[in-house]
Amino acid sequence: MLRKNLIPSALKRNDAAEFCGISLTQFAKMVKLGSLPPARNAGGAKIWLLSELQDSLDGLEISQPKDVGGGDSTNRLFGIEGEP
Repeated sequence: MLRKNLIPSALKRNDAAEFCGISLTQFAKMVKLGSLPPARNAGGAKIWLLSELQDSLDGLEISQPKDVGGGDSTNRLFGIEGEP
C-alpha cells in the first residue's frame, strides 16, 4: 500500500482509466487507436506511465459544441428560452 503522500509514477489499467476520467472500455479503445500510450511491461505486469498518460491527454483535440457561434445551444446553456 502506498503512503498517502507518495505519488506513483505508473498506474495499473483500472487506475490509469480512472486517471483519464474514462471507462475501462473507452480506455482500451483509445490505447488500441493510439490516442493513449501502450502499456509498459514491468516484469509481466502491465503499467502505464503517468507522464505519458498526461502527455497524451494534453494532446487530445479540444471538444467544441456544434453551434460554436452561439444560437440555440448557447441560449439553452444560459436559460434563454427564445426571442419573443
